[in-house]
Amino acid sequence: MPALATLATLILLAGPAGQAPKPQPDPLKGTVGVCIRWGEDPDHVQEAVVVVSSGNPILDQVTPDTVRNMAWPRPTESSYAGGWVGVNLAVAGDTSVRPLPSCASLKQPKAATEPTV
Repeated sequence: MPALATLATLILLAGPAGQAPKPQPDPLKGTVGVCIRWGEDPDHVQEAVVVVSSGNPILDQVTPDTVRNMAWPRPTESSYAGGWVGVNLAVAGDTSVRPLPSCASLKQPKAATEPTV
């Protein structure tokens, strides 16, 4: 009897004429242009700002906090001085190809603009 109930459930889920429900698109799929910079913590981004929208307001809204909370080691190259770095983040298998976003409109932190003594 349990197998019959399972079969009945599958038929009900399949919808009209026994068709399977259409898969719903991932609500967080897209590519976001983000400017990031590291602070004192070498393993986490200190700031993240969406500068090129994915076209998905939900994805754009959750991206900065997500980036700040994940482990992302600071570049070890001596050329990184604490300024903004533009990156494209492809989420949920999105394959959009975009040029790297510009961070020129963002205020540079003092550490990135003042020479060290």
